[in-house]
Amino acid sequence: MVKISVIIPVYNVEDYLKECINSVVSQSLKDIEIICINDGSTDNSLNILNSYDDKRIRIIDQENKGLAASRNIGLDAAVGEYVCFLDSDDYLETSALQELYEIAQSNSTDFVVFKLINFDDKTREKIIDDYYENLILKEKADGKVFNPVDDIGENLLGLSVTAPGNLFKNEFIGDMRFPEGLIFEDNLFYTEALLKAKRVYFYDKHLYFRRVRSDSITQSHTEKFSDWIDISKLIVELAKKYGCYEKLKDQLYKKRIVDSYYLFTHVKEEEKEEFFQKIKADFNDSREKYENDEDFKNLPFYVRLMFKSALYCENHIEYESINLRHKLRKRQTKINNKIFRLEYEIDVLKNDNTELKKEISKYKKQNNAIFNSRSWKMVKPLSQIKNVLRR
Repeated sequence: MVKISVIIPVYNVEDYLKECINSVVSQSLKDIEIICINDGSTDNSLNILNSYDDKRIRIIDQENKGLAASRNIGLDAAVGEYVCFLDSDDYLETSALQELYEIAQSNSTDFVVFKLINFDDKTREKIIDDYYENLILKEKADGKVFNPVDDIGENLLGLSVTAPGNLFKNEFIGDMRFPEGLIFEDNLFYTEALLKAKRVYFYDKHLYFRRVRSDSITQSHTEKFSDWIDISKLIVELAKKYGCYEKLKDQLYKKRIVDSYYLFTHVKEEEKEEFFQKIKADFNDSREKYENDEDFKNLPFYVRLMFKSALYCENHIEYESINLRHKLRKRQTKINNKIFRLEYEIDVLKNDNTELKKEISKYKKQNNAIFNSRSWKMVKPLSQIKNVLRR
């Protein structure tokens, strides 16, 4: 059996594809297969793939079906013991697969999480993004096998969500697939992996280099942000499927509400009203259930405000204004608290300064008393004679 199947969906990346493929064919681990799915590219991408004389490369050529469908076709074709996803404009560290395979084997993991690092397409500058640093895992699970649901707890649904950046056991993936026809496909697939897994290992090392470019596919679909509403519902169904809905209910509420508002703030201005109305309709469907649930009532105020403002606001301008005002008030309170602390510290320092001046004045008086004392006047000539003798 091949040790690792690397799945690479390819779509119009002729300028970056060679760097991606070269990083895989040159891996120190040689027993791998490289499954490249050409997803209806209209540039020179397919010719570049065909130019490689490497029997480990398998090329699947299809009409354009999208990222999720391409990954699913790759999963259907994969025969490796483990599976790794790589986007066709990114690349891997040369030793990445070898290191990950050894960790997976020695720890009998369902999957291994490792770190991605961004790099600027034009300058090649490496850019650390806290989102991909997995700081929660570094704090709670660095260097040990963990069960995501049991060991990560309240932070589980706050982990970075990405299919690349993991080495999955093929047997563990089983019939898991990416939702086709929707963006945010990584959210559903990766959340299912977290809910299903019993043995995961976090490897605190950058092995995946993620290209940041202005024309990236994932940065150009604001008109489909409403897909998030469907994805969030599917995530709830997954939590029920794996028997952890009650345990994660407050996180699921928070993720659905906060992420909806976050995406709303990133939608193009001309599309905000339409997206707001979809959020409003979605929240209305859950209104009675949420408002009668103790877990919802115990959510932070700002989360409940995001929910209620979507229900009661007439339009996206009101919705955005209410949440912005709360955010600004919160920031103002934080600033005022900081000012208060600094003013208090200044008062303490002023008081300390006054006390020090009193101390200095006291010691000056003591010093003057010594110089004016009869004893000092008797000793002073002796000290002058001593200085003369030293010359």
